[in-house]
This record gives sequence, structure tokens and C-alpha cells, in this order.
Amino acid sequence: MKSIYDQLKQEFKTQLESQEELYPFSVKALKQALQQKEYWSQLTIEDVNRFILYTNKRLFETKQTDLLYGTEFLNPEKIA
Repeated sequence: MKSIYDQLKQEFKTQLESQEELYPFSVKALKQALQQKEYWSQLTIEDVNRFILYTNKRLFETKQTDLLYGTEFLNPEKIA
């Protein structure tokens, strides 16, 4: 099974990489969480919060289903 990080759409991986230069410790911790888990539902609220923050998404524009299941962030064929 692939990690959440492997399942991410490229645009979100790119955002994380660009933010890692500015916030190395925080983004590295988030990437580790994404690489250690296989299912979006395994992420903590803090992990999802950091993901939204460091991918420059606006929380009020994010659907509840995307927060719960990661549908907007994961490649469709790889949603677990």
C-alpha cells in the first residue's frame, strides 16, 4: 500500500516542498506523518490543519468531505 504522501496530487507535493524552505521543521514533520500513514483517516486533526496551512488552501473554501476523506488532495485512482 502506498503512503498518503505517495497518493497526493503533484500540486500539493510541490506546495509542501516550497513551504519546506520557509518552515523546515514543521513541514518535515507533516511530510513524515503523510509518509507513515496509508489512509487519510489516520491523520490527526493537527496533521490536516498543517496540511491545509502549508498547501496554502483556505479552510473556508475546503469541503467537509475533503477534510474527512482527502478527496481534493489525493489522486482519484489512489484514494484509500
